Amino acid sequence: MGTPLHLPGRRSIAVRVLRSQRHLTDASLPGTVSPVDTLNIDGRRALIVGGSGGIGAAVSSVLHRAGAQTVIHGGHDRGRLDDLADRLARETGSRPTTVLAALENTADLEVFDAYTDVHILVVAHGPIIWSSFGRGNENDVWTRMVSMNLAMPGILVERCLPFMRSEGFGRIVLFGASAGDERRPSRQAPAYSAAKGGLSVLARSVARSHASSGVTCNVVCPGYVDTEYLNEDAKDACRRQSPTGRLTDVHDIGSLVYHLCGISAVNGATINASDGLV
Repeated sequence: MGTPLHLPGRRSIAVRVLRSQRHLTDASLPGTVSPVDTLNIDGRRALIVGGSGGIGAAVSSVLHRAGAQTVIHGGHDRGRLDDLADRLARETGSRPTTVLAALENTADLEVFDAYTDVHILVVAHGPIIWSSFGRGNENDVWTRMVSMNLAMPGILVERCLPFMRSEGFGRIVLFGASAGDERRPSRQAPAYSAAKGGLSVLARSVARSHASSGVTCNVVCPGYVDTEYLNEDAKDACRRQSPTGRLTDVHDIGSLVYHLCGISAVNGATINASDGLV
């Protein structure tokens, strides 16, 4: 037998890789590397549509704490939006910009005209109408679902892309249908699911055409997430359907979005973040 090959320890390899890629110091090691040290978010401008509650609030919080200059949109509840902004101001010493606006049609997007020069766009807004086939209201349902869940995100993406391209950096995260990706059909809300499924094509189109300009676009499909929007009965029902018997932690979704905003390798992807609900 030949002389055994000596390999450096896994930690020393990891240290050299991290240093070469991120210029870290020993102060970051050992232990968990600070996310702010490893991701290029500090000082970036971010617009979070639907960012005042639930998943959106978790995303707003993690990006603002990481040093992003955030613009947080809320739809109806001024108190909830202000409470979030006040809390983040106390935690970080910097208050996010807030925008309160009900989004009912694409014309309402003009409220964001002053905020499209951003490096990061997250669209966590998108209502659902539970309406199966044959209900007789198909015109209203399909028009509204496609407008709110596909056209609105697409228009926002188009309006933010010029600045992202000029900066050589852009991160776009869209939210797809709950509990599955674009291949999961729905009997209860086909219009909603079809519109949300279109976001995956949108993300791949952006990735294909703008990756060379430093822009990424991805879709996150959450499962049953533990937020204030679910009452206890609904939470119990969701737990029974979950493979893990629990709800997804909203902060896990926020952390996923945070990392998508910092890295460039993941681009044009549809990510199922549902604790195995496939």
